[in-house]
Order: sequence, then C-alpha cells, then structure tokens
Amino acid sequence: MAVEGVQYETTLSRAALAIVAGAGSGALLVSAFVMATEFGEPVPTFIAGIEGASSIFGFAFAAWIVGLVILAPIPWLTLHRRHRRTWRVAAALGASLASIVGLVISAAILMDFGEIIQGQMALKDILSTIGIGCLFGIAGAIVGVIVWRVAYRQSGPF
Repeated sequence: MAVEGVQYETTLSRAALAIVAGAGSGALLVSAFVMATEFGEPVPTFIAGIEGASSIFGFAFAAWIVGLVILAPIPWLTLHRRHRRTWRVAAALGASLASIVGLVISAAILMDFGEIIQGQMALKDILSTIGIGCLFGIAGAIVGVIVWRVAYRQSGPF
C-alpha cells in the first residue's frame, strides 16, 4: 500500500541482508526473553552463562532464518505484488506469523498432545501458551519492521 504516493522497492541483495538482520534481531529478542525468565536462577560461572546465552542465540538465529526463508516469503510476496510494502504491513505480517509459531512451539513444549486431543489442557498451560504467543508476536513485529527497513527503499526521484 502506498502512503501518499510513496512506492517502495527492493533488490535481491538487500532482501538477503534483511533476512540476516531480521534473524539476528529476532535471536537477540528471544535470547533476552529467555534470559529475563531465567533471571535470578543461579549460574555456576560467568562462562557457563555466556555459553548458555550463545546456545540460545544460535538456536534462535537458526529458527528465525528458517522462518524468514520458509514461512514468510509466500505471504510477503503476495503482499509485495499487491503493493502492500509499508512498515506497518511488515510489522503485522511478522506479528501474525511469529505468534502462530510461538503458539505451536509453546503448545508442543508445555502440553502433552494426548491431553490436547482429549481436551484436558491445564489452564496454566493455556495461559502460558497464549503469553508465549504474544511475546513471539511482539518479536515478530519488531523483526518485520527491521527486515522491511533493511530491504526496502523509496522508488523514484528523491
């Protein structure tokens, strides 16, 4: 969607750089979320804390790369071809996709699928799943804006 006649364009190299920047920022956000929830837990040594944080970052970076390369391209290309290329659209798409992924991951971790099928989920698991989905949605919106900012430039004369 053009805002006051402004059109945005990208190139393949800027899109690739945007994916790396988005994955890095998403991994930093997820690492911060995880470390914030672990705040107050004893860490044996400073090195153990750094190793744990780098492991979380590495896994999260890989997960964001997969999401940005496998999940996001089809809806984003659809929006791109319809000239829906603003930062708001990028934030909404990022929030939507990341929320869904967060809900699925959280449900898989927190709940036993036998209980889900039988409809016997604990309220605390449902609330935790929703909370994690919301946190992923916030991260996804931020990542969407970062990807958009790195990838897109205004077209036409400046």
